[in-house]
Amino acid sequence: MQPSDIEKLLAQLAGHAVPIEELSEHSFQQLADTETPQGLLAVVTLPTWTLADIAPAPRQPVLVLDAVQDPGNVGTLLRTAFGLGAAGAILLRGSADLANPKVLRAAMGATFRFPTASVEPDAFVTWCRRESVEVWIAAAEGGGW
Repeated sequence: MQPSDIEKLLAQLAGHAVPIEELSEHSFQQLADTETPQGLLAVVTLPTWTLADIAPAPRQPVLVLDAVQDPGNVGTLLRTAFGLGAAGAILLRGSADLANPKVLRAAMGATFRFPTASVEPDAFVTWCRRESVEVWIAAAEGGGW
């Protein structure tokens, strides 16, 4: 971000009564999780969703991730599913944490508007039966089951 962009953003945030704190360079570098941060950090509260918040309309897809560990991939998949109109996303055991900074960056805001729930496999199966969903499976290794 250019300094003028940061100034404009800070003015917009102040106009919405968003608290703003200025940090020393040292403190900023300790908190930033990237090698070359863009000059801003945000402290946010992520929405908390459950399976009950994911209610697909007939034939509306739901993204299900099973042990997708790369945070960048998880964020990209969430962003793509949101953009394509999926009802939500379900992350099974072993998938990257939704609060991971790389997930948040790759999702580019989808994390705040797209219902996502991290659940155990048994809860997912129960949800599938209750919602009468049709499950399609794709595997990275492409092998048969």
